[in-house]
Amino acid sequence: MLKIFIIDDEYFERQSLIRNINWSSLDIKVSGEANNGLSAFETISKEAPDIAIVDINMPKMNGLDLISLLNENNISCKYIILTGYDEFEYAQKAIKLNVFDYILKPINYENLEKCLRNLSAQIYSERQQTLQYTAIQNENRQLRLERYYNDLINCNFSSSAESDLYAIEAEASPLAIFANYRVAVCALTDFNSIVQLNALKEHLQNLYTNQSIVICQDLQQRLFFIFSDDNLQTDLSAFIDSFYTLISSQGLPCMFGIGSSYSQIQKIYLSYNEACIASQNCMIRNTNILFYNEIHRPLVQVFDAKKKNIICSLIGNQSLNKIENFFSSLYNDFCHQKLPWDIILLHTIELVNILSETLNRQTKLSVSFFQEENILSMLNQKKNIAELQDWITNLYITSINRFLASPQYSNVTRCVEAYIEKNYSDSELSINTISKALFLNYSYLCYCFKRDKNTTINEYLTQFRINKAIELLKNKTENITYVAEKTGFTSASYFSKQFKKITGITPSEYSKKSHYLK
Repeated sequence: MLKIFIIDDEYFERQSLIRNINWSSLDIKVSGEANNGLSAFETISKEAPDIAIVDINMPKMNGLDLISLLNENNISCKYIILTGYDEFEYAQKAIKLNVFDYILKPINYENLEKCLRNLSAQIYSERQQTLQYTAIQNENRQLRLERYYNDLINCNFSSSAESDLYAIEAEASPLAIFANYRVAVCALTDFNSIVQLNALKEHLQNLYTNQSIVICQDLQQRLFFIFSDDNLQTDLSAFIDSFYTLISSQGLPCMFGIGSSYSQIQKIYLSYNEACIASQNCMIRNTNILFYNEIHRPLVQVFDAKKKNIICSLIGNQSLNKIENFFSSLYNDFCHQKLPWDIILLHTIELVNILSETLNRQTKLSVSFFQEENILSMLNQKKNIAELQDWITNLYITSINRFLASPQYSNVTRCVEAYIEKNYSDSELSINTISKALFLNYSYLCYCFKRDKNTTINEYLTQFRINKAIELLKNKTENITYVAEKTGFTSASYFSKQFKKITGITPSEYSKKSHYLK
């Protein structure tokens, strides 16, 4: 029910309004009245009614001045003006103040009721739009957060503007203030559809909304939980047991693997991959819940500062032969120590992390790997340590040649590529913008880029944006308008047209096809 406040300096006018309008049929309640603008301002500021009927000519403060003051104080209220003055000046000022209607005295109550119905409909419509907008904002924020945490667990580190946005979102997450982090992976052994999995995830998120825990879905359609040991209300085993009981009660058999605790959120991928290994061993151990440290394997020791500095130095000096020899010696040591396969995999993932961080620092560009595939699944496809060693060696050499070696084309083209990568999401990005930002002649810029890349800057920009859109669609971002806006297209329709022109199908079709294949 809406609340209405009546302001008129004449007592009988106020009483006439209260008695001659069928407020209950309008679903409106008269919350109060005042005989001057000054007292009305104080009461409306406190009670915040939805509607106010305001007389213009009143002592201490007239009706238009009252509305103006309320607007200045950001009081959310809709206004209907009542007056005996049929003058254009008053009507003009009322319009400027965004008054809903301007009604002359003596009052025609039938017309006033019609006016109130229309205003009520508008208020409810605006509220519905606000709710929808808020829901979309929350959904987009959740998508960004889920992408952020999936990038963390998959070792996709980046220094791009998008990662800055991730960091801002992550600061608002439940984990922001804690120091020790751990991951639990829930592998559902029997579920009928992705819809069922999403419903379970949403159910858990609603249940644990006030606790320091993040609940996400990884690329293998498993749920994973990131939480802080420091903030658990009970011991860890009991906490995981409660999760297992809750999920099982939904009729979904599952296996829980729990990784070790790490003091940096950037190292959470280690705990995630340990949790994956533990969940994979549940069936072998004939248990539904397994901690990684219960597998009786040595805990993963990440590279110490000395060894990490050696690796970073080899990357910076582009010492390809030395890198090859270093990895040959390193993986031979792994064999001599008889390290388990999963431990070697985690050491390899740490090497990927070191490469990514070093390239980011030296190139000041966005450098990340494996956006379409889980790194652990990729490495598990290797048959032996020799294949693993060849893979990491090739990754290092290829990446160094790609990001650090001398360019095969002009510095002008490299600068254009870097500028586009940083600013592609700006819908107003143009060749003119780039030329001004780089302090280069427009025609010279176009000439160099066309000569080096055999394509125009606009064609390159469109293809770059489409590639970024494909990344979002593959990562289950289904809101086409959001994808278009995120990748710098001026409208969803133009984005769809360009997407189909390049890929042969619409974004919606691509999204469905991508999700089906996964």
